Amino acid sequence: MFQKLLAILLAIGLILAASSCSNPSGGTTGVATPTFSPGAGSYDTAQSVTISTTTLGAAIRYTTDGSTTPTSTVGTLYSGPISVNTSQTIKAIAYQSGLLDSAVATAAYTIATSGNVVTIDGETITSATNWTSNNLYYIKSWVMVQSGLTIQPGTIVALGAGATFTVDSSGQLNAIGTSGDPIIFTSAKESFSGYTIPGVTGTPAMGDWDYIYIQGASSQLKNCSVRYSDRGIEVAAANVTVQNDTLTYNAIGLDARSAGINFAVGSNTFYGNTHPFLAGRNFSIDDSNTFQNSGGSVKNTYQAIEFDSGDVDTNITWSCTTVAYALPLGNGWLSISSGHTLTLGTGAVLKFGLGTDNGLNVQISAGIGNVAGANYTSIRDDTRLGDSNGDGNATSPAAGDWGGISYDASGTWEPGGAILHYSQHF
Repeated sequence: MFQKLLAILLAIGLILAASSCSNPSGGTTGVATPTFSPGAGSYDTAQSVTISTTTLGAAIRYTTDGSTTPTSTVGTLYSGPISVNTSQTIKAIAYQSGLLDSAVATAAYTIATSGNVVTIDGETITSATNWTSNNLYYIKSWVMVQSGLTIQPGTIVALGAGATFTVDSSGQLNAIGTSGDPIIFTSAKESFSGYTIPGVTGTPAMGDWDYIYIQGASSQLKNCSVRYSDRGIEVAAANVTVQNDTLTYNAIGLDARSAGINFAVGSNTFYGNTHPFLAGRNFSIDDSNTFQNSGGSVKNTYQAIEFDSGDVDTNITWSCTTVAYALPLGNGWLSISSGHTLTLGTGAVLKFGLGTDNGLNVQISAGIGNVAGANYTSIRDDTRLGDSNGDGNATSPAAGDWGGISYDASGTWEPGGAILHYSQHF
């Protein structure tokens, strides 16, 4: 009898020993599996992660390399929140003496860290400055350039609600991108991978920011993209260059009515704008600009190069054949000053606003030189290079819409095959 009792006790001891070997904490009831807060996932900013278990008095160990499995003796003893600044995987285990260790819990965190955002909120640049492509420059309200500012290819300049970018008469802007790495001027609401602007949300739209105002002579904007503004680029200085730029979804794309001498403009692309190009009367505009997207599905509300009425005081040639040259409704006249000539190129169209006083006046010894295929017509004539008055099909041209062409003694008109349409007189 004693031997049977001894055998039973020995068997129980062996079972307990085996159980102890399989569970270092020596328990038979398991510790609750740890949980993470916030949970695993993708985040735009660094996270403070806490680990907890519902088992009172249990300790927690964790690892952050994604490969090492924690145990009651392996890993870092948890004592407080873990700062997760970069993407990583946390593994954790909870344990307590007398209980089975918990299952290993795993949480993977992806942190899309923001690139370097430089915030400019009411700043005047008074010394030579370079903006580089490894930063995003956020113009929260305004910036005034009173020295030389050079912007590297690929740089993003994001502007807040109503923000302005002004180049003072004492400053100079050199924003020269490349075709593969343009410089971008856009709404702060536009999203760019790797960058987060605090407090800015929403979808970008026309008019989100104000304009780039160029008063500094010899400034250059080449291979730039300007979008979602109210007034796009406004030029009010001499020797300014605006070439190979893309201007999209602006109320006004380019306003060069106050541009000074030697204004160089060409090979720009305009689409999605209300008024793509407001031009000065006294500089030539060639046929290199494009007024639609690459597929032709997006154009501009006013498909025209628009001018204010007034005098032409130099010799100029207008040869664009993709959109018309147009003067606004109700105030559409040009006067060619003495000793100068306006030449309208082959296939070019010049449109005038409604009214018998609207048209061309050629002063003494001035001239109009035309080549075959040039057309003078009504602002309502959509059949010739599109809708220039922005009303779709709402209006149609009619005889007498505009005055016509008049000239003083010794003023010259060289028809050259040019045609007048819907005028009151020759």
